[in-house]
Amino acid sequence: MCRAVTVSLRVTVERTIMTMTNLFTNGATTNSNSRALNGTSELNSLAATYVNEFMNALNDIDDDRMEAVEASKTDNSEMDKLVQELTDVADVDTTSLVDAVGTDEHTPNKLLASVQSKRSRLKGKEMTIDNYKSLVHAAISEYILREAFDMKKNAARGGAGSVVTYSDEEIQALAADQEALKKAIRNIQSRKCIMKGKVGFDENSEQWLALLEAEEKLKAQRVSTRVVRQADTTKQDVQAALEGVDFGSLKKDELKSLLENIAGIVNDEPTDIDEAEEPTETTEE
Repeated sequence: MCRAVTVSLRVTVERTIMTMTNLFTNGATTNSNSRALNGTSELNSLAATYVNEFMNALNDIDDDRMEAVEASKTDNSEMDKLVQELTDVADVDTTSLVDAVGTDEHTPNKLLASVQSKRSRLKGKEMTIDNYKSLVHAAISEYILREAFDMKKNAARGGAGSVVTYSDEEIQALAADQEALKKAIRNIQSRKCIMKGKVGFDENSEQWLALLEAEEKLKAQRVSTRVVRQADTTKQDVQAALEGVDFGSLKKDELKSLLENIAGIVNDEPTDIDEAEEPTETTEE
């Protein structure tokens, strides 16, 4: 009787162990093989080293820098500055990452988009110490990616569905060049037209909200000036509206929205596009 109970108990334990093994080991393996991009593991490992360095340095930071730490919870530019100030990530050896990614030219952009999306999500969460460390990890990962694949910050990079951001330095440069600022605003508004024309458009999506934020920041830099119109700028305006548009990937509804946008420019009708310059006086020669 006792032997029968012992055998039954052993069988039950063995079945439990097998079930747990299948649930976790196999599940983790399947997820890694099917979803992880090449280079993900190497990028995470490299970034983790500097996260520890960052957090250790944070313990000794001066009181007058605590305001910057607080701002870094929601401001990418402040976080990027702290990363370079508190770590030696500028000396990172990216050989292992580059080798792991291989020759696929699209993988670096996909990795970057994933990291940027993570940063955006984390900024909206309650900033616990664990969430802050994850935010630091994402910021360092972005820095390493840009260094490894020479990916300079540029809001025009990628298609209409990419997340658009401008650094403080880029905004300052555009504010000093009103023509470039006007072009950047038109480019963003072209992206908005394309997004609106997509089936399943979501006004709460990360890409759409990022476009609105970028547009607001750029418009705030416009300077009203007295303008003497000496030539028709229609051609330049149309070229600016088409900047960065990937025609090969446009669908019918997206193309329709883009054409309506261009028609508004050609016919000089009110559109979603605002003038970077607001003339207060016009003179004729």
